[in-house]
Amino acid sequence: MKPKRPSSPVSEFQHGQVWRMGEDRLQIGVVGRWLVHYRHYKGPGKRPPARFTEKGELWKLLAQHKAVLVKERAGFGLMQARR
Repeated sequence: MKPKRPSSPVSEFQHGQVWRMGEDRLQIGVVGRWLVHYRHYKGPGKRPPARFTEKGELWKLLAQHKAVLVKERAGFGLMQARR
C-alpha cells in the first residue's frame, strides 16, 4: 500500500488561516475530519455567509484560483484584549 502524500505544501487546514485569491480572500473557520467551514470575502463589505465543503474540494478551489496563504493562524490577541 502506498503512503498518502499531501496534495499541497500546507498539509492541513487550520482555524484562522487566510488565503488570498486575487482581490478575494477566504478565511478558514472550523476544520473537521472531512469538512471545512469557511467564509469567502469578495472585496470590502458585509460579512459573507458561512459555507461548508469537503477538504479536497476546497484544495481544488484554492488551486484553481492560485491562492496564496497570507496568514497561517489566528492569534489570541482579541481574546486577551477582552479580558
